[in-house]
Amino acid sequence: MNMKTMSNEDKSSIVIGSGDDQIAINLKPLKSNPTDSNKFSSILIEMNGIEIEIRRSKKPTSERSASVTYRQDNHNKKTKAEEKLKLLQPYWDYSALYGPNKWSRIFPQLQYKKFQSPIRIYTDLCEYEPVLIRHPLIFDTDENCCQTFENTGHSFQVSGQGYSYITGGPVLNEYQFLQFHMHWGANDNEGSEHVIDGVRLPAELHIVTWNTSQYRTPQEAMVSEQFGGLLVFAILIKIISSDNPDIGKLFDYLSKISYKGDKINLDYNVISLRNLMP
Repeated sequence: MNMKTMSNEDKSSIVIGSGDDQIAINLKPLKSNPTDSNKFSSILIEMNGIEIEIRRSKKPTSERSASVTYRQDNHNKKTKAEEKLKLLQPYWDYSALYGPNKWSRIFPQLQYKKFQSPIRIYTDLCEYEPVLIRHPLIFDTDENCCQTFENTGHSFQVSGQGYSYITGGPVLNEYQFLQFHMHWGANDNEGSEHVIDGVRLPAELHIVTWNTSQYRTPQEAMVSEQFGGLLVFAILIKIISSDNPDIGKLFDYLSKISYKGDKINLDYNVISLRNLMP
């Protein structure tokens, strides 16, 4: 390896290698104190026709340190939250070994299936709840809630942060829309997670919301060990002669997110949450 050092009044240079493999590092001293060789106003790195210049900040050291510390703290918080989320997600699937019949063992917090979802619903065993008449569910959203359309690898997902307000009925706190996704099967006789009177429908839409009354961010709500951080509205979908226009739009966009990780932005009011509700 060839290495040589050159200097003049304005700068010092270190050249490593030769020809196309040559890297030149130019060190320009501070004009305010040119005799101090340990302080430079900028460093210029040249390699294969690419120049990278690093300049000394003019801000006081105290300000720069505060900025770096803030970013580092945010990074640490995010990392800890992600690690906690992974620990709270044991393996599960829909097989006989790890499927719904075993979920109460995989997740002890389900308290013997009292809070398990999905469930089998038998309409002749359902009880009328008059309080829902006096305090109906309020699901209020604007037309810009659905902002991105993404392939997550196991489903499509529509997310957004537009205005939304969900409360009332059996919902004790206030919730905000986070995302929705869909589950579907290989044929028209399977796909939904919930079962009504022994019938499983071909698809099920999940609208995921997070508790804004008790948590500051969706991430806090997701990693919380308490029930109520997230609230999911399950909408069963069946095949009829007339289509839901907004679901039809979703299917039209599927060709644009063919691979896991593909993501596109949705135009204003392309998909309306209100039109997806029964």
